Amino acid sequence: MIHEWSRKTGMVLLFSMMSVTGAVAQDLLVTNSGESLTVYNLEIGPTAVFYQLSADANADIKRIAKTDVLIIRKADGTKIDPNAAVDPAEETKKKASSSRALRELPKHEVVTAVPSTPIETDNKDVRKFSVNTAEGLTLNFQVLSEEKHTLAVIPGEYNDYEKTYVIPDYVTIDGQQYAVTEIADRAFFWCKLQYVIFPSTLKKIGERAFSTSNIKAIILPEGLEEIGESAFGAVRWRPKKGSKNVDEIYIPESVTRIGSNCFYNCGGQSSFRLFCQAYFSCMPSMIKEGNCKNFGIDEEAVRAYNEALKDKQKY
Repeated sequence: MIHEWSRKTGMVLLFSMMSVTGAVAQDLLVTNSGESLTVYNLEIGPTAVFYQLSADANADIKRIAKTDVLIIRKADGTKIDPNAAVDPAEETKKKASSSRALRELPKHEVVTAVPSTPIETDNKDVRKFSVNTAEGLTLNFQVLSEEKHTLAVIPGEYNDYEKTYVIPDYVTIDGQQYAVTEIADRAFFWCKLQYVIFPSTLKKIGERAFSTSNIKAIILPEGLEEIGESAFGAVRWRPKKGSKNVDEIYIPESVTRIGSNCFYNCGGQSSFRLFCQAYFSCMPSMIKEGNCKNFGIDEEAVRAYNEALKDKQKY
């Protein structure tokens, strides 16, 4: 069981779990010095390329700096330059063509709540309180900004399997409406909840906010801008018996920043190295085959989404 997925240790821990069932077709890696290597299980990271010299998944993992690689030819004949610069014009074109999801996000009914406990100020002058939802659940909040009237959901005991956690869009405090714009770091970490409806006002999800939780579907709201490191790492839908795949992941185009390993080992469907292969019904154009693994998403999931999007645009 992997409990840490930081950039420094995640790759080492992951390699130690490899099994022979994950080997893939051989690729060709050519270095700047002219050396040609037949490699297996090749992965392109942010600064390095990882590979094995044998189809045996237990073979030693080799590493070479991306700047030392001239070209990579995949088994299907595709050529990849791991150091190629992004063409801004092409980037804009891709963004425009990928701006619509495979399905329309349902309209979100605005929910306004009121505090159910006295508002307390801690020794750091942070105001905190709780809210009782219409579903009979409790959510904890803190005031982010008195000037901007914004709130964040903070950690609590969120472990009700049966009910849906509806995070309110607004909370009325002393006659003033505060918008819920953030879910704090580790807010739902290791919690056994399965259903969450996110507020339409949400702008940021913090680091490990839902890591190792049991969400059945991750449907993020339009207007969300940032998702933190490992925010949905190792999320699984775990009913009372067994473990099943997450039904759907919806990341709106409004997201402009995704932390490292955000979806690593998420969804119940994973690649050989545990990158997420779950079904994506929306994926921002910033996620590409060349960088998706930085976010913990497998190239296969990106290809599947892009192909489905092309098929949709034909009709």
